[in-house]
This record gives sequence, C-alpha cells and structure tokens, in this order.
Amino acid sequence: AEPNEKTGVAKIKVSFIDISKIHSSKIKLNALIVEENQTTSKQVFKGELNGKFENGYFIAALKFDKINSWHFDTPNLYKLIVKLIVDGVEKDEYSTVFGFRRITIENYRYVLNGGPIRLMGVEWMAGSNLERGMAETKTDMEKNLKLMKNVNCIFTRFHWQQDEFVLDWCDRNGILIQEEIPYWGWDTNINDTLLAKGIQHLNEMIGDHYNHPSIIAWGIGNEVGSKDTVNITALKTLYNHAKNLDSSRLVNYVSNHLFWGFPSEGKELPDATSYFDMMMFNEYFSTWHGKSIDVVSEELDKIAKEYPHKPLTISEWGICEPVHKGGDPRRCREMIQQSTIYGSKDYIAGAIYFCLNDYRTHMGEDSTYSYPQRVHGVCDIHLNPKPSFDTLKHISSPIIIKSVTLENDEEIITLLGKTGIPSYTVRNYTIVSGKNKTQISELKPGEEKQFKIKSGEKEFTILRSTGYEVIRSKFR
Repeated sequence: AEPNEKTGVAKIKVSFIDISKIHSSKIKLNALIVEENQTTSKQVFKGELNGKFENGYFIAALKFDKINSWHFDTPNLYKLIVKLIVDGVEKDEYSTVFGFRRITIENYRYVLNGGPIRLMGVEWMAGSNLERGMAETKTDMEKNLKLMKNVNCIFTRFHWQQDEFVLDWCDRNGILIQEEIPYWGWDTNINDTLLAKGIQHLNEMIGDHYNHPSIIAWGIGNEVGSKDTVNITALKTLYNHAKNLDSSRLVNYVSNHLFWGFPSEGKELPDATSYFDMMMFNEYFSTWHGKSIDVVSEELDKIAKEYPHKPLTISEWGICEPVHKGGDPRRCREMIQQSTIYGSKDYIAGAIYFCLNDYRTHMGEDSTYSYPQRVHGVCDIHLNPKPSFDTLKHISSPIIIKSVTLENDEEIITLLGKTGIPSYTVRNYTIVSGKNKTQISELKPGEEKQFKIKSGEKEFTILRSTGYEVIRSKFR
C-alpha cells in the first residue's frame, strides 16, 4: 500500500488454495479495513471488493482520501479482514496487518513517503542466547529489539529470514529492515543449484512477508565473490525475479570487495553491488582489510569516483575482538571517527553498525564459553551494554544539543537538526524533565531552534513520538 501526501492506494491481491470447483461468478469478497495500532480505531473501508481474477489471483484496488502513513517515528498500521462468500454463504476469512508507505532512492538519499533521509542503524545477530541458541523465546527476541530501539536504531539488516514476531514488532515500533537470502562467503559460487534455491527463498520470503511495511528492501546476498561473472549473472537474475514479485521495494546486494580493483582502470569488472538499487559495502578498512582508520576517507572517495551517481550505504562497520586489539575504548573511538567521515560524504545514504551483541559462531576467536564467540558488539553475550552502547546511541541521534542556558527560571535548550548520518526531519518529539514537557513539533536537518522548559530534575531527555529515548543530557 502506498501513500500520496494524505491520500493512499491499497492494492489487494487475494490468492486461493483451491477454487477449481467454484465458478468465479459465484464468489464475492467482502472486506473491512480499520486502523490497527493508532490512537483511534476508525473504519476506513467496509464493503464488497470490486476487482477481477488474473492468473489465479483476485485483484482489487481501493483509494482513500485520508490515510495515516507508516514511518519509523509514526508506525501507523491498518488491519484488513477479507471474507469469502460463495452462493451467499461465508466460507472463509483471512486477516492481515499492513501500512501505507513508499520507499525510493533519489539524489543519494533514501526517500520515505517523499522525505529524504540518511539512515543509521545496528545489526542484531540472532540466535546467540547461551541457553537456547536459535530457539529464542519471544521475550529473548523482544529484549534485543528494545535494545536496538534504545540505541536509536531506525534501520537494520537480517542476514536470514526472521520470525513473524520480529517483523511485526518492527512494524509496530518503527525499525526499517532489509531481509536477505542467506548467501554468504567468498568461496560461494551461485551455480544453478544455489540459484534455484535463491529463487525459492525469494518466492517464500516475499510471499510470506510482503505486507510488513517495516521491510523496505530485499537482500540477494552478502559477501560472495562479487566480481565473479557467474555470481554477477546469478545476482542479476535474482534482482529481476525479486522486482517482478515486488516492484515497490528496493533490491540490494552487499559487497565487501567494492574497493578491490576499479573498472576505470580496465582491469576489473564492476562490483556486483553497483548493478542494483543501492550500493552496499561492508567497510572494514581499519580491521579486516588490514589498513588503518586514516585511509577510510580517501578509500571511500575512490569508490565514489569509480561509481559516480550511485549512492552508497555502509552496510557493516565495527571492530571484532580479540583478533583486533584495542577493546571497547577503540570501538568507541573509531565509531565516532567513522560515523563522522560517513556523514561528511554526500554520496553516503546511511550506515549500519555491526553489531548490537557479541555472538556465538563457529568463526569465533574467543573461547571463553563452551561455544566460540565473536566479541563484536556494543552489548556482551549476556546483552549487558558496554560503554560503546552509549556512544552508538549518541552518534545515532538525529538531534544535536548545541547549548543549554538558564534565563528567568527557565532552561533554554538550543537544538540543531543533524545533517550528517543520521539526518531526517523529526516531528512531535518531546523534551521531558520530571513532570515538565515541551514539544518539538518539527525540526529539519540543518535547522536550529530554541525550546524553553522548567527543570523538574537535573537532567532532561528527548523522546521520539513513539516514546523511545533519543538523547539524555544534564542541564549544566
């Protein structure tokens, strides 16, 4: 479902398990659409769906004069209930939850519902619970997701398909998602067998998860040999297949070899990620790539020069202990340095930190526990935040606190909308100190505004419209 300013269009596509014995003229579909998680529960449609059968599907389109669009800060949802009526008798009923939102890429930016944004997020490596592994409970999953929101995550990747609980939580709390086919590894050759499996993954993943507004992109692979002609051809096939199934979303491939040889030199093929909607690059120059933090800026500029007019998202960055030394102090320091560099490059549309948690893996270099782990997170294996958690939260805020002064018994807080990464227009945020509140109705990137509030405590917090804390600061 897509919005257009305050109006919206919902395309309803209904499939049937078996209608071979029922003539289509005897079928009627009644639908009800109501606001799902909003402050009101208005009914926006009730009646028969007028549409037609095409290739085994019944397709109808509905237009709405007024809708509340879905955004990570205003995750408005709607519930659709469809009833199958045959010869005047109700035979079946199905319901689903969806949202109205549109995602595109324009002028080096993600554009959500017409508003340009530079995204910042963090990945969570699921299945690292020491007691349960992949058999995570909903409580386990929600704990990780809340930590992501509390660190100001608005964008994440899932390297493999997730439980409906995770996607529904992101729908309701506002995290953008790229959900991916689990291709991984330099030695992976996407031969005919693996290509067929990838197509099956897309069919099932898009078919099952299409209605989740939090999913803005399908990922077709991660860190395979992206200058290999067989892989490039296979990835192009997967891209086209995904677009045929769902033209409303982005389709991306994630490379860790984008800087290995440049096409202008005439020696190398273009990297696979450059063929698709958003170039995505796992940037580990100062760690796995064997260089230093000092080269990050110039290396990124080389990539931009070789792939002009293509926006770039840093799809991973971070430090893994103990193979790379320096511990959490280094993690904090380089996190600040790299995010500053990314924000200074206009061609960079977003960045996703890797990762939220230390995680268990057969690749792990730390054997403190019975199963090896990678010490890669801003939280430890037990999900206890490290000092880097607060650092990531701070740099992921879309708001900069420029100054706080006292004037006539009121605190004057000067705020600046961030223009680096992340940056987006914030609306209906709230400054809170004790029982005192002041609303930030709107603050655009680069815009500076002053707000007055009486200090109810020695500090104040800024909350999103969803209630999650953005930033906390002392008055003096």
